[in-house]
Amino acid sequence: MPEKQIECQPAALNSANERRMCYMHMVEQGTSLEDVTKPGYWKHVHRELGRAPHALIECIAKDQSWEATLRVFATGDGFAKVRVLNHWKAEAKSGRKPSLPEGWEAGWIESGWRVRNADGEIVVDKQATEHDAISAASQLHKKMAA
Repeated sequence: MPEKQIECQPAALNSANERRMCYMHMVEQGTSLEDVTKPGYWKHVHRELGRAPHALIECIAKDQSWEATLRVFATGDGFAKVRVLNHWKAEAKSGRKPSLPEGWEAGWIESGWRVRNADGEIVVDKQATEHDAISAASQLHKKMAA
């Protein structure tokens, strides 16, 4: 008796666009990948995520420190269970980390990273990463001191 060939049947191959929902979630600064993989993180949107089996969620940290693609595999009252399909994390810059002058502070706001000097004035604004903001502020301080 010949061995049965294992193959995909035409009815089993479907367009992903017709069968699945894909969502994008901008993750607040300070929220980690570990946080978004907890079922309770999704408690306010569990109904939306449960409407389409195998939904995907593209998570992008607002501070651009990491990104991940998650697949929803179970939902219930006040939760959604997800698994990480892929994850990217910003690499730490090599070399000595730039530092800020005494009294200067770097912080995240909705439009990006910014640095304030000791008087509270904004000296660098709307930078994509904390490293970029601190580097720009350090260079500005060196120019001011020269």
